[in-house]
Amino acid sequence: MLRSYKVVNRTVADALADHGLAPVDVKLVINTHLHFDHCGQNPAFAHAPLMAQRAEYERILRDRDEVTEWIEASGMRFELLDGDTELAGDLRIVTTPGHTSGHQSVVATTGMGTELFIGDAAYTRAVWNHADRAHLPDGQAADIDVWHRSLTNLRALEPASVHFCHDG
Repeated sequence: MLRSYKVVNRTVADALADHGLAPVDVKLVINTHLHFDHCGQNPAFAHAPLMAQRAEYERILRDRDEVTEWIEASGMRFELLDGDTELAGDLRIVTTPGHTSGHQSVVATTGMGTELFIGDAAYTRAVWNHADRAHLPDGQAADIDVWHRSLTNLRALEPASVHFCHDG
């Protein structure tokens, strides 16, 4: 499974440095889900809480694949959430199962309005705009009906902007 990920030789430390930050400046990490491309650099944040849904953590324990073994070997410790969680008045986590059973997204209220950080709830803007069952990318939805409900719930928030993880 880990072999199927396309590795980008750029550390999170280098990406943060582009913005004048270092991993130590990060106080909280929200993992939308526990696929390697979304939690692979978690060890850089050993000092910060790593937040994931309990359902997602239980999923990786059931799946027992290379990612599970890597997470266990790395010693990552997660703060497990049970559903929607308000972190601050302008920042909350909402459950968005479908891509995985324990997927979550982040909702931020900013001066621009509601901003969504949706992880893999929709891989790209094209999937967000045209969630046609017949044309979903491989791997987009482990449970298609639950996935559609999650997208409907996210759209109901009437976001000013949506941030995608896999939109080029």
